[in-house]
Amino acid sequence: MKNIVLTICMNYSYEIFEKFIVSLFESVNNTELMIFIGINDILHIKKLKNKYANINYKVVDAGTTHVVNYRFKMYYEYLKNKKYDYIFLCDSRDVIFQKDIFTHPILNNNNDLYLFEEETLNITVDTCQFNSLYVKRSGLDINIKGKPIICVGTILGNMKGIMEYLKHFNNILENEINIDNYKYYGVDSGINYKIVYDNLLKNIKVYMCKNSDNLVYTMAFPIYLDLIDYTKLLNNEKKIMYNENVSYCVHQYDRLE
Repeated sequence: MKNIVLTICMNYSYEIFEKFIVSLFESVNNTELMIFIGINDILHIKKLKNKYANINYKVVDAGTTHVVNYRFKMYYEYLKNKKYDYIFLCDSRDVIFQKDIFTHPILNNNNDLYLFEEETLNITVDTCQFNSLYVKRSGLDINIKGKPIICVGTILGNMKGIMEYLKHFNNILENEINIDNYKYYGVDSGINYKIVYDNLLKNIKVYMCKNSDNLVYTMAFPIYLDLIDYTKLLNNEKKIMYNENVSYCVHQYDRLE
């Protein structure tokens, strides 16, 4: 199998790059990494590339567009003439890998796209001060009342699923978002909700993962809502657990600090 992780990591310390990249290549076999960086990050990547040959990188300048919105255009342009079995689009600063995500049993159900619902109890997009703000910033008309919160920072899929998602994302960004709003953090979440809740993915098979699936443990809300039993959070190897099972990937772990 040929798999790839795509991310953007700009203007962070070497330690941030190292933690993400080392956890990836120590946990995940047979994968490439494509990482988009800033000009000041070249030395970090070159140092890590000496140890991990499967790192590819590109120096980018998003201009006045916020990188969380710009990244999906870069992902599409990079992937459009390539072929992979599975693709993982993810954040970098607050993501670590603990097991091989591309061997998780849930992939045996052969869906095209795996999205990750956050564990929020009764908080929904419209009642969350942050997610409702992101939708407002996007300027998009979306029915978000009572809708579950879905993370835009981790998206897994096969070639068909990821390219379908990216096609819709960039089409909305270019044609439905006011260019003055490109600079705002969170517009990507608004676009994500439009894609999902306007049923734009009807031509592919989508699976909505939860933390209990142990593929990606999205931690911000469980920390905020005090849902974590910290006596059972780590195993003897200091790996983060959910329901006493090691999570393959952990997102937003930095909220623990």
